[in-house]
Amino acid sequence: MANSGKKLLSLQYVVLLLIFEAAKAKSSSSGLSMKLIHRDSVESPFYPGNITRRERIELLLARSATGVEQKTINTTMIRPKMDNQGLMYMVQIGIGTFASPRSPYYNYFLHLDTASDLIWTQCDECRRRGRGSCFRQKPPLFPAAQSRSYRPLPCDRHALCFPGECIGATCSYFLGYADGATTIGYLAQESFTFASDKNKTERVKDIVFGCGIKNKGFQESSKTNVVAGNFGLGPGKFSFLRQKMSLTQGRFSYCLPPWDTDHNNFTVFLRFGADIPLTKGLKTTPMSKNPGSASYFVELKGVSVGNTRLDIPPETLARRNKRHGGCSVDSGSSITILPPTVYGKLKEMLIKNHFSGYKPTKNLGSLHLCYLFPPKKELKHLPNITFHLQDSDLVFPPQLGYISDITSGKKYFCLAMISEDIDGMTIVGAFQQANTRFIFDTVKQKLYFGPEDCTLAYVCQCINNSCSYNVRYLDSTSSSGVLASENFVFSSDVGKIEVVRNLVFGCGVNNRKNYGNNSNKIAGIMGLGWGSYSILSQANSITEGKFSYCLPAINKYTHEWPNTYLRFGTDIIKIANLSVTPLLRNKDQKVYHLVLQGISINSKKLKISDQDFRLKTDGSGGCIIDSGTPFSRLIRPAYVAVEKALKSYFWGRRNLKPFKGPKGFELCYERKRPKGYKNLPSMTFHFKNANLVVRPEALFLVMDKISSVKGEYFCLAIISSDFISVLGSYQQTNHRFIYDTKQKHLLFGEDDCSKDS
Repeated sequence: MANSGKKLLSLQYVVLLLIFEAAKAKSSSSGLSMKLIHRDSVESPFYPGNITRRERIELLLARSATGVEQKTINTTMIRPKMDNQGLMYMVQIGIGTFASPRSPYYNYFLHLDTASDLIWTQCDECRRRGRGSCFRQKPPLFPAAQSRSYRPLPCDRHALCFPGECIGATCSYFLGYADGATTIGYLAQESFTFASDKNKTERVKDIVFGCGIKNKGFQESSKTNVVAGNFGLGPGKFSFLRQKMSLTQGRFSYCLPPWDTDHNNFTVFLRFGADIPLTKGLKTTPMSKNPGSASYFVELKGVSVGNTRLDIPPETLARRNKRHGGCSVDSGSSITILPPTVYGKLKEMLIKNHFSGYKPTKNLGSLHLCYLFPPKKELKHLPNITFHLQDSDLVFPPQLGYISDITSGKKYFCLAMISEDIDGMTIVGAFQQANTRFIFDTVKQKLYFGPEDCTLAYVCQCINNSCSYNVRYLDSTSSSGVLASENFVFSSDVGKIEVVRNLVFGCGVNNRKNYGNNSNKIAGIMGLGWGSYSILSQANSITEGKFSYCLPAINKYTHEWPNTYLRFGTDIIKIANLSVTPLLRNKDQKVYHLVLQGISINSKKLKISDQDFRLKTDGSGGCIIDSGTPFSRLIRPAYVAVEKALKSYFWGRRNLKPFKGPKGFELCYERKRPKGYKNLPSMTFHFKNANLVVRPEALFLVMDKISSVKGEYFCLAIISSDFISVLGSYQQTNHRFIYDTKQKHLLFGEDDCSKDS
């Protein structure tokens, strides 16, 4: 048995023993969570529809360009124009209190802005302030005078008033933006209503905000612009974060999904105070104290490519005064921006040490370091880029350091960072922040961060103060319920039990899954797919991101499946001459994709188009490996080719005639003399870089004929599919499979799996 830390965790096939202890994951009423709306989601007023990956890249780069301005006036804020192209995330909030039962508040979209403090929106008084005092917006201007909860701050009599800055008897504000736009207006208190993660609204009273009456220089993208202002979340005293310390505790957190995620499938929440999830193992770095600064700055000490540190003088990266240099973390910037000197060093290192064998290709918008992938090279082969912060490193793996696509059949990539001199600052944008949990703690002046699957972070809703889940499967079955943490107990292969503590699991309360009749003993599903909810990820110290199994063949005489073991980490049995093929993840899907390139019957390769095995943009097609699918499925054109080849193989053979077998099996034959698997052909799945040979014992089902006549029948144990190809468990028998999710490889080889039972 392996030592502790790499403990044996081998499971008897199917049956799991669970011992329950009360350890529910609850949320606290002293926190607050509000929904964040990505500009590309269906909830966004700027929803672009079903666009291609290339179009999504172009939108991303357009947003990065609008955020870059050369000079600032009367402000330290770097912000894009009031233009929907510049937005990454918005909040939708209700402002005010009105008599109408249908509309007790006015709803507005505000740009989430971690680089400024003040919440502000346009008020209807701007119409009376002369031409050009309002920028165009589709929703009605906020009618402040009609709101029952609107209370202007009396001049110089409130802690948030600027001394001596008033319009009449009311405290006022002035903000100047990087592109020359300005907003002037009243400071007032108002009630705000937020959509929360508890499937209800949260009302927060007495928030000081800016009621804009002179808003000039904002260049809206169209007459239908719906962005009505900014939601400031910077570290200053006007920020929502600081105003409502009882709710926020001076902390906020988010976890952004990758840029190419389908944002319609997820709800992103900005979490405050006690609603911030307790995440172990986060790194920390101090946030710089810059009085008067509206951004979150950290101390950048250096930059590395792979294991090589760039030769950059420390003063080039340092924050030299309130307005120059330093490194800010800003979700409002779509992509990371580097000063030209730093970008030049990074570019030089990449070209010299990593891209010398790559063919340059044309620029992609503002991305100026682009190459074609050589044969057998992929995104994963590119080097990490590391920002060395004080006390910790922020590592950008290839999927966060580069952006890739295919054009004219050629796959290319670009460095996903741009060069621009914005007062010498480095800005870590949203692209590089993906799949990382960030917690900004303004009380402790620390930034916490660590890797997390952010596509899962948004599935969690709440039911009666408990985190909930809702999963749906391809066969239209589903389960929903409460998420909790529990101790799980497993039987091992040495007659002992192993306890794994505090695994997050779903306690189902509404389950639509058919496991048969009342004698069914299956109580649920143990997910082993991609993602942070998988036991593979949760118990990573034990599993090391790897699992393995070896499925014995069905017993020919009893037609029963022998038991076997599911092995993790150091308990995985290694055999010689294993084949290796890439293990792929398609976007946010949890299944394991393989690259299937062809099929042979015996040694003859069938004529099947490559297109029949390719993954389509709608998620159909492709090939997955799934031990939960009993019999393999082939996409219809491939199945027809296999069936045609087998009919040709069996044509003219004596004592064989077609037979109508069990439902689902389309190709069956009967024969009077039982021969078992003798004279039956094998089939080969040609995966990328590896071939899986399926022997007759795993390709056909041989059964006694269902009649009084002596003899037997056999069927091709593969089913036709209109949606996807699947390598099922029957065809996996007598092969040892090893899933390595860290290296993203599937290793396999023939083995006598009866010895593992």
